[in-house]
Amino acid sequence: MAMDYFKHESANLFLGSMCVMTHVTNPRFQAERHNLYEKSPVKKGCSIGANATLVCGVADGRYAFVVAGAVITEDVPNYAQMMGTPARQKGRMSHHGHCLKFQPDGLAAYPENCLRYRLDHDHVRCIDLDEDARLPQNLACGTKNFHEFNQSCLKTRGDLYKSASVCMF
Repeated sequence: MAMDYFKHESANLFLGSMCVMTHVTNPRFQAERHNLYEKSPVKKGCSIGANATLVCGVADGRYAFVVAGAVITEDVPNYAQMMGTPARQKGRMSHHGHCLKFQPDGLAAYPENCLRYRLDHDHVRCIDLDEDARLPQNLACGTKNFHEFNQSCLKTRGDLYKSASVCMF
């Protein structure tokens, strides 16, 4: 079975198949610019979907979630969910890839493991974990896919779940 994604364990990165990172802003065949390659840092925990493109010189934030086919032309905030061409922020994602819905007090809770997130001046951080450390073993392995998770939460938590923590696509 061929691998159609890349998972970098030390940086906790997920790169979907055929994602692209460009190196030169203005490439031309006759003008060699190998010495002018620009960096596009991808930070810890970032997921980049299949066929997404990161234009050189932009940075992806921690735990950012770039959906398949998106074209990133500007820096991406931490925990941002980016989609479209050009990509725009459509929401914020948890460590586990579920949308976060913030309450007026700036808090959001992820119901599967009760991790809490704080939104402060458009910056998101997890307040229950050291973001430089790996996820604890008991949180590192998901047990349900996205749709199974949403269905089970809707059955057990109803409207509270829908309004407080996760969005469905």
